[in-house]
Amino acid sequence: LKEYTKEESLNIFYYIYNPAVDENQNCSLMIELELQLEEKKFNLNPQKRQKKVGEERAILEGYQIPLSALPESGEYLLRVKVTDE
Repeated sequence: LKEYTKEESLNIFYYIYNPAVDENQNCSLMIELELQLEEKKFNLNPQKRQKKVGEERAILEGYQIPLSALPESGEYLLRVKVTDE
């Protein structure tokens, strides 16, 4: 595993496949990120996204987490929850 310093940021990217769309091929999503260190959970600000979905039916999303914002160092688990609205 790569180790990071507090001065760095963690950049994550992920695809969302087959979101529900309206008649104009737009989707509305609520994206929630949660970091967990042992039994401690940290929720990052939820992000509401409204985007046009192309023929590939996939949306690329990303998020930058400044590691200086984390309360302590350690091995974290990242969960991404996406809700169609």
